[in-house]
Amino acid sequence: MLAGFDKPYNQAPSLHVSLALLVGLVYWRHSRGLMRGLLAGWFGLITLSVFTTYQHHFIDGVAGAAVGVVCLYLFPDSPRTWRPVQAPADRPWRRKLAAGYGLGAALLLATAAALGNWGWLLLWPAGALLLVSLAYAGLGASVFQKHNGRQSFAARLLLAPYRLGAWISSRLFTRQQAPAAEVLPGLWLGRAPGRADWPEPAYGAVLDLTAEFNLNPKARARPHQSVPLLDLVLPSSEELQHAVEALYTLWPHQPVLVHCALGYSRSALVVAAWLLATGRAATPAEAVAQLRVARPQVHLTERHLAVLAAYQATLAVEPQPALS
Repeated sequence: MLAGFDKPYNQAPSLHVSLALLVGLVYWRHSRGLMRGLLAGWFGLITLSVFTTYQHHFIDGVAGAAVGVVCLYLFPDSPRTWRPVQAPADRPWRRKLAAGYGLGAALLLATAAALGNWGWLLLWPAGALLLVSLAYAGLGASVFQKHNGRQSFAARLLLAPYRLGAWISSRLFTRQQAPAAEVLPGLWLGRAPGRADWPEPAYGAVLDLTAEFNLNPKARARPHQSVPLLDLVLPSSEELQHAVEALYTLWPHQPVLVHCALGYSRSALVVAAWLLATGRAATPAEAVAQLRVARPQVHLTERHLAVLAAYQATLAVEPQPALS
């Protein structure tokens, strides 16, 4: 009976790998220096030992690591708030995007099942697209678990295929454009900065509006704010207000770079709202016109103008403080 239960092989996932990842990361966070290196080596050896026995195959270790990462994502070490986004004006478009990403996940899952063997690795991008679909379905930017400019370790891993595609897209769509443009003295609008996108003298502060990217290390070394917004959709009134307030906070450290992935939509909308709030533009159309003078590629539609008009209406009730 025991021989029938304890077969000379184990199927995926390897829980030894899962536990080594979960416990190892706890020790990693609470150790420093030489001790951290020794612990990393120790848990690495535990993981490698799984593959030195005849009971496990390589895919078992991969599946075990995946289980560990999913557990970290669902039960993070620091509390993460799942905050559904209330944006009724944009709900139909969000549903279409959710359906599109969901369909992509389903197609990848079907392909993995048809291919079998190594094809099951397609579960990784399928899972990433499913999470993005849930973001547009209502969970919003909280899916990316981004706090103070950095995503959680688990979110970075699970969403890596999507994040890589988004980064490549951002470089392709802006390859023939300047990384950023000066809208007015002290205020720059641009794409998510890479290593070569920093002018001299460098920006004094950075407002990051991407949900899908981590804040550039150079930006984290100076005053910065992060207000994660989903791409391709309108922000809620609460998100827009939060972003404008973040720009107010950073203004004393100008020049300030406000960026999203491309510097064409999310960041442009926030800068336009800030121009209205500070009286530098009298109407949404005038604010957008100012942006297009500096960065002609700015893409703000009638839907964005309606959001700006609604935001401007709130300024009459709660005026923003004046800036020098």
